[in-house]
Amino acid sequence: QRKRTAADILLYGCKDLGFAPHVVYWKQIKKISVVELLNHQRVQSFQFVREEEVEVVIDKIRNVCLKGESINLTETLALVSNNIISRCVLSQKSEEDDDGQCNKFWSLSKRLMVIFEGFCFGEALKSNKKDIISIIFQLQKDGMLDIDLTQDNIKAILLDMFLAGIDSSASTVEWTMAELLKHPTAMKKLQEEVRNVVGNKPKVEMEDINKMSCLKFAPLLLPRHTSATVKVGGYDIPSNTTVLINAWAIQRQPKWWEKPEEFIPERFENNPINFIGEDFQFIPFGVGRRSCPGLQFGVASVEYMIANLVYCFDWKLADGATADNLDMTEPYVIAVYRKSPLHIRPLARFRTL
Repeated sequence: QRKRTAADILLYGCKDLGFAPHVVYWKQIKKISVVELLNHQRVQSFQFVREEEVEVVIDKIRNVCLKGESINLTETLALVSNNIISRCVLSQKSEEDDDGQCNKFWSLSKRLMVIFEGFCFGEALKSNKKDIISIIFQLQKDGMLDIDLTQDNIKAILLDMFLAGIDSSASTVEWTMAELLKHPTAMKKLQEEVRNVVGNKPKVEMEDINKMSCLKFAPLLLPRHTSATVKVGGYDIPSNTTVLINAWAIQRQPKWWEKPEEFIPERFENNPINFIGEDFQFIPFGVGRRSCPGLQFGVASVEYMIANLVYCFDWKLADGATADNLDMTEPYVIAVYRKSPLHIRPLARFRTL
């Protein structure tokens, strides 16, 4: 019998998609997530949320430009990611503190539990909203699910979406902007492509993204447990063993990547290797049946944010930082985010969005 982990406690006995054992229950909630909640049509239906939240952030950044100040991009991206997920799941924005900044990631699970405990699940059936929680209840009411979901099941699934979606999207955009600022040639190349595609429109639209190739040049995965004794690479792995997949090392193998420690976006140009789990050299979303079901949602959010940031603004490092001394240190956590907040100075290209 394994000792209880943080996931057991926070996720209602591992009733979520990420940590549930590979049994009938997991298969059903995986099917619900992939087929009903995060399919292509559903992801596209939330595009208006991404557009509205990115527009709010662009306006805030433009106000910073007028003052000639720098911006804490780390906090800004956390806020927009938080609001996008909150609105898609619960049709409400996340809370902000007195400084207008979103609450820290580490307090998120506690705050969500309070929201869920006070949430009237029965009212979701009467709602005309098309957020994810309402969709789940409508599917259950219509008999479209193969299993009956309890409130704990639903809360665990929704908490998964928050924990997996907010920090990962924000940190991906933040790292991208940091690397682009350290490599001005790459930044210029991306900005030229985005601006050539978009033309003189006030903002990037989703259909523009598909015409951009540079934008698509694209850490430990979640722990797994073996359901049976297996042999891997000559080693016997007992049943019920906790396994950590070192994706960081897998994706930095010199055998597959030239200069793997360097930021070279062009390595993905005309390269058949993709990130959807078909090539083991590059597995940011995992691979196989346990791969991330939120791939389409995450990619849509990240690409849209980056495209608008580099389209609407030119960027400079602030607080005496240079491309050579910009702190790129990482803390040792599951989500690989920057240890130091990214403070940069935006220079607006347009007066209005």
